[in-house]
Amino acid sequence: MYDLHIIGDQIVRELGQLIQEQIIVTNQQGMIKASTEPERVGSFHEGSLLAMRKKQILHMKQSEVEKLQGVRPGMVFPIIIQNEPIGVIGVTGDPKHISQYGMLVKRLAEMLISDFIHQRDHVQKEQFLAQLLQGMSEKEVRRGAKELKMEAAQLYRIVIVEDVLREWMHEHVKKELFTAIHQGQYAILLPADQELTFLYDWQQKVGIGGSYLLEQIKTSYEEAKTALLYCSKERPVVQEKELTMELIVADITRERAMKFVSRVCGSLVKDSILFEHMYLRIMTDWTLNELASYLHIHRNTLNYRLMKIEEKLGYKLTDVKGRANLYMSCLLIEKFQLYDFVQMHK
Repeated sequence: MYDLHIIGDQIVRELGQLIQEQIIVTNQQGMIKASTEPERVGSFHEGSLLAMRKKQILHMKQSEVEKLQGVRPGMVFPIIIQNEPIGVIGVTGDPKHISQYGMLVKRLAEMLISDFIHQRDHVQKEQFLAQLLQGMSEKEVRRGAKELKMEAAQLYRIVIVEDVLREWMHEHVKKELFTAIHQGQYAILLPADQELTFLYDWQQKVGIGGSYLLEQIKTSYEEAKTALLYCSKERPVVQEKELTMELIVADITRERAMKFVSRVCGSLVKDSILFEHMYLRIMTDWTLNELASYLHIHRNTLNYRLMKIEEKLGYKLTDVKGRANLYMSCLLIEKFQLYDFVQMHK
């Protein structure tokens, strides 16, 4: 059921700019909810019930005025949304004159109401998603999903996109439900079986959680937040299921992370150029030629700098334990954004 109490006044204002006649809007019970004549609001209009019952535009002639409660000469137009009459627009005056623009009045009203319903439903779904991310009971989830006509038994996942504006979201996210979680950060609810290739085309940092039922979607949200921590320029889209060693550092504090990085990397943290070279060598699968090209230096220059890195570290970059520690250090740098600490531009 649709309550025309809110949208009714807007319909009256919009139509009042197009025609000079008096206008009313009634709800499904035939009660006038809005009117160009405020004193009629709250009164009963029996002709509107007749128009809704027949789903037809009706002329209110003198004979109807005499036998129907609250009726004046004019026309009544049932408002049909999804094949359901949700109310009536009444226009007072000579039916012969009103009929010239009657369908325009009806279609404009239905367009305004459809747009209002769409916006209202989107707001309600966005609020529901925000509540889901905070955690809801199974009973609350199923009730909310039923009200919003969402499939509670279906699997979904959460995707978080960072550093975007709401206008960008409306432009790129046409059908999917999303809600703001922080400034410039939005969570998107996707069906688990939806292809994710379009996310890689956005060229934005995107963290992707696993697939869960709606009552468990908070878990997907937490996973997406974890994945987002490891997004970078070289790897903008990260799925939580791709994380391995990253999960080990999930609960480490910032202070302990800085201590670990300092202990593993030693004096290398004070040399931004060498540290960046080490970071890229550890965190990418590029060949030496590809790395040299990315850094815009000669291959021989890169080899020399890698040798200097190994001298500062005291071991080869191919050393298994050393490489594992360096990889862990790089993960901590990404998680806690320690680029200033290691004098590295990111």
